[in-house]
Amino acid sequence: LLIQGMARVVTVFTDFEKEMSKVKALTRATGPEFIALKNHAQLLGSTTVKTATEAAQAFSELGKLGFNSQQIIAAGLPVLNLSVIAQADMAEAAKVTAGALKTFELDASQATNVVDVMARAFTDSGLDITKWGFSMNFAGVTAANTGVKFEEIAAALGILADRNQKASTSGTSMRKIMKELSNENSKAVIALGGMSLKT
Repeated sequence: LLIQGMARVVTVFTDFEKEMSKVKALTRATGPEFIALKNHAQLLGSTTVKTATEAAQAFSELGKLGFNSQQIIAAGLPVLNLSVIAQADMAEAAKVTAGALKTFELDASQATNVVDVMARAFTDSGLDITKWGFSMNFAGVTAANTGVKFEEIAAALGILADRNQKASTSGTSMRKIMKELSNENSKAVIALGGMSLKT
């Protein structure tokens, strides 16, 4: 049993080091930056329900999306919280959080607010992290480009989820509506007395 326990510890350590090597390559972190990233992953692993390796995997996903070491550290705990609330792994939560920040041109320091909005949508409606991802693939960029706030798109997708709309259908519908309402000459805008998303 002792040997098995030691072997498991070695495996866990090896997996963590391997994942952190990916983080270093993706972020091109310098010595002090890499040490800070490593320490933060270990901190999350020792003080939360997630492991340091899971935190490192999330860091890798953030690094793939262009986050630097400081941005990754800022987003680390919010991503972990989202993974717990959404019952998803940290890597998936990292992709979703980073995607929202990038799409709506928000700084990593706003990750906590973004996660809070998503968490509220997931707990107050039939929306979940998978449906969110599909819907945002269709509607996210259009929402950002037409001036729709992140909180507004989250609320709208939650309502559509409660009405049993498929994620792809919800995203497509939202995109069509936003495009229609951003066109000042559309029938919908005219019917609303000229009130478009641009006004």
